[in-house]
Amino acid sequence: ITYFRGLMMGESIFNLSRVYRINLVITISIVFLIVVPLIIMHGLKDALLFIIVGLGVIVIATTNYFLPISHRLKGALFGFIPAVVVTILFFIDGYALNKHYLMIITIFMIALYFDHKLVAAYALFLNICYLTLYIGNAKNFLGDHNYSIPYFITLYVVVNGAIVLLYFLCKWGNQLIADTRKKEMQSEKLLEELSMMLGTIKTSVH
Repeated sequence: ITYFRGLMMGESIFNLSRVYRINLVITISIVFLIVVPLIIMHGLKDALLFIIVGLGVIVIATTNYFLPISHRLKGALFGFIPAVVVTILFFIDGYALNKHYLMIITIFMIALYFDHKLVAAYALFLNICYLTLYIGNAKNFLGDHNYSIPYFITLYVVVNGAIVLLYFLCKWGNQLIADTRKKEMQSEKLLEELSMMLGTIKTSVH
């Protein structure tokens, strides 16, 4: 994998292995941020199920890191896995502000790939999660005092607004870097032609 791998094929132009490592570390960190407070609040015995689930998430994320699959699928899974876990936790463990923060972190995990199509696909997935949570158990999702429709609409608009901004950032940023690389390649080609021309002139003089 190189920084400009698949440039002309519409693939990611960044060092994907580095992004994968970062997202693996973030996923493991999310697990600790979820499990450790539960252990503190409920004790080791009562939090055993969450510990097992957390270890399962780490195993799945690590397996995904080593799987020889397409970069879009691998990148999507790094965002989907923690998002699914947090969604389930909203249902079984109730409201907590840090869960909302973790959901937002998953958006940035996807944006690290600078792939606007991947951001769009993840946006659809996250919208399904949010709608499912609100329809399924609004109190667990937004808290006992903030589960009204206006509050949900505000949250929904803010999250989707952030996704839209990241979508265009990835799209335009990707194109800017691709254009810069294209100009660099053209400059290199002109330099090679100039060197060949100078070599020909030098040979003719001698």
